[in-house]
Amino acid sequence: PAYAMDSVISHFYPNARRYDSPIPGRPVNNTLIWFHTSDSTGHAVNGWHYDSNSGYILYKDSQNGDYIYPIKADSISSIYYP
Repeated sequence: PAYAMDSVISHFYPNARRYDSPIPGRPVNNTLIWFHTSDSTGHAVNGWHYDSNSGYILYKDSQNGDYIYPIKADSISSIYYP
């Protein structure tokens, strides 16, 4: 469930730090991005690039053939920096 994501991340990536939005000027490549897909579930993907002009993050989704998808930065639930 979505509420358990922080504990899952801290278990497998103990040095990761959670933020609610991208840190300006800090790259998002190799970050873990979590966004809600419904009220109780979500999806985790790898951050690839943040465009501060458009406010979009490009991410790679390994569950869907490593295709690159855009997502508005303000629609993510959290971002975990290694």
